[in-house]
Amino acid sequence: HNFQSKFGDDNAYLVGVGLGQTRNQGDWALSALWTRVETDSVLSMFTLSDYGRRGGTNVQGPIAKIDYMLLPRLTLTAKGYFVSLIDRPTGVPNSVVNRVQFDALFAF
Repeated sequence: HNFQSKFGDDNAYLVGVGLGQTRNQGDWALSALWTRVETDSVLSMFTLSDYGRRGGTNVQGPIAKIDYMLLPRLTLTAKGYFVSLIDRPTGVPNSVVNRVQFDALFAF
């Protein structure tokens, strides 16, 4: 909550649930998040850059993530971002932005 906002739209939420852990080779983990970042809730340059059209604020939607530990020190991750605008500016379509991201994390 941004206590210094004068115009409302001053809350940001991130709620999620996860199942499983990737501690050993062959382990799986699933997680689902829902986030809402209102316009005046945070400084837009500090928000998740992968979320939304270019990060920023005035966005909401779910994030789905799956992890698989392929090798003892290598975890593969796939994330899906499904983001829409909260308050659509005039002339801007409020279509959902779908983004898929693949990561390989090597721990050493």
